[in-house]
Amino acid sequence: MFFDMELTTGQKGSLALLKVQQRALERGAITSLPTTDNCRYDAIIDEGGHPFRVQIKYANRTGGEGEGAISVELTSYHRNGRLASRGYTAKEIDALLVYVPRIDKVLWFGPEIFVGRTSIQIRTEPSKNGQTQGCRFATDYIW
Repeated sequence: MFFDMELTTGQKGSLALLKVQQRALERGAITSLPTTDNCRYDAIIDEGGHPFRVQIKYANRTGGEGEGAISVELTSYHRNGRLASRGYTAKEIDALLVYVPRIDKVLWFGPEIFVGRTSIQIRTEPSKNGQTQGCRFATDYIW
């Protein structure tokens, strides 16, 4: 499958953006992109006349939650390895959109999920022990 290909970080970001734009078009939403890299959001999604500043992520990294889970990092680093940012606030972005190639879906997370966190874990499959409490299942957030 295509998600087994070796993609660069830039290619992963481009793919995630394209998947978000495709999904927005399917939903009748308008996507606008900033003209500079100096903002905390990657795009504005205008859905139903309401604009949302969104950060877009590509997520295919296995999380610490075992098989069937992926981790979405919300921190970023400079090329020299120094921490650039520690997550996002509701003043910076309105939503986090995550493209998950394993299931080929875009997930929409509101501030109640990402504010105050440096990463989030998403389950793409049920846990082997049947635990559901405290789990974020991808199916609950499909956009």
